[in-house]
Amino acid sequence: MHLYADDTQVYVSFTEKEWSSTEEKLKKCFAHIESWTASSFLKLNPSKTELLFISHKSDNTPNPVSEKSTVRLSSSVNAALANAAEIVPKDTAKNLGVIFDERLTLIPNVSKIIRDCNFKLVNLRRIGAKLSKGQKIQLVHTLIHARLDNCNDLLAGINKREIKRLQKVQNSAVRFIFNRRERRGVTNLSELVQRRPPKPSTPR
Repeated sequence: MHLYADDTQVYVSFTEKEWSSTEEKLKKCFAHIESWTASSFLKLNPSKTELLFISHKSDNTPNPVSEKSTVRLSSSVNAALANAAEIVPKDTAKNLGVIFDERLTLIPNVSKIIRDCNFKLVNLRRIGAKLSKGQKIQLVHTLIHARLDNCNDLLAGINKREIKRLQKVQNSAVRFIFNRRERRGVTNLSELVQRRPPKPSTPR
């Protein structure tokens, strides 16, 4: 179990045959968490509770709970909470800003990163004519590279197609900085866009 400021995560390892007993363990764990939050004057929100089954990429066995099934979590503190706590397994779940899927391909997470970066690039192009190259570089580092770098260690080992998709975003950012057209190469220009620490401010 991992506890964060506003998030609680429970990890359980089991085989398909062990699902019935594992479901009971989850219910008991939920009851303990709910009791603790109630004693600490905190509120548990079942509407934000997500359930994700993760298996190996080579494992084609279906999840022990179908998409139409629900997992009912009992409540010993609040009867209304027990009725609302019916969790439907999902194909993806967000964990500290990263979207995980059933096979840990991270393709949904890559797609979300690309959508966010492209949206920011569209807005940057609207004001690009009023920005200097230095300002563009700073904005690209802040808005694009920071998003690409967020938890990027998790992307180690993903397929080459997803890497190419992310590379296209970075190439688009370089084209924005140097006002290059879409079909022109940017390999030599990418080396010019280096990340430099901010200069210390000079006391006045």
